[in-house]
Amino acid sequence: MRDSTNSTETLVTDVILLGFPELCHLRELLLGSFFTVYMVTVLENLVIVVTIRASRPLHTPMYYFLANLSVLETLYTSVTIPKLLAGLLVSARTISFSGCLTQLFLFLSLGSSECLLLATMACDRYLAICPNVLNNFFCDISPLLQLCCSGTVTIEVLDFVAALAVLAAFLPMTVVSYAHIVAMVLSTPGGAGRQKAFSTCASHLALVAIFYTTTIFMYAWPHAVSSFDFNKLVSIVYLVVTPRLSPVIYCLQNHDIREALAQLHQAPGPS
Repeated sequence: MRDSTNSTETLVTDVILLGFPELCHLRELLLGSFFTVYMVTVLENLVIVVTIRASRPLHTPMYYFLANLSVLETLYTSVTIPKLLAGLLVSARTISFSGCLTQLFLFLSLGSSECLLLATMACDRYLAICPNVLNNFFCDISPLLQLCCSGTVTIEVLDFVAALAVLAAFLPMTVVSYAHIVAMVLSTPGGAGRQKAFSTCASHLALVAIFYTTTIFMYAWPHAVSSFDFNKLVSIVYLVVTPRLSPVIYCLQNHDIREALAQLHQAPGPS
């Protein structure tokens, strides 16, 4: 990593991506291969999207999911491959720290979205719905499985694996980050500053804990909970309560956000 250093702290500004140093003698071959595969992938997915959009007989749920999968695949590869190609082409192996975090966020988000989309496509292809009444207030996986006319073991396992994949991608990172934050807050000198920082951190932790606890309860168990009334109550927590509290905890308690809102409120209207 490249950094700028002063007497009190080290600020990371760039991250160095090593790439494939052990295959430097094959740089041209790797560049040509990755570029060809990337272009073919993008073109194939674009053709699928355009074809489905242009053909009215293909405007069905199954092809709608396939078009979205093609879009996800294009974005998923475009997050990482161009930087890989740049490193092979001009040895541009550094990436800014903010760019690194942005790439990580997009990579994990798109990968998780693809897992969920694949699970939804499996539901669309597998489920044969007999009654058409859901004991819920939105279309969730467990009520839909109850409408299935045949066995649901395969789709339940797929849903369980998809939920674990999403949680495995995001939950450990969240837990480790907040653990470091708590440790830093506890080591901060000064009672008033520490109390304020810990209060803010505690509210963030509470919201994260509520969201992950309810979603794990709903989706990360091998078998669906039998009481759908209780499931609906849990769903209310992460669909209604958590989104209601998030703006207050993450934004409206922030001094800069409050100042910006005050300035917007005081700004004169157009003359």
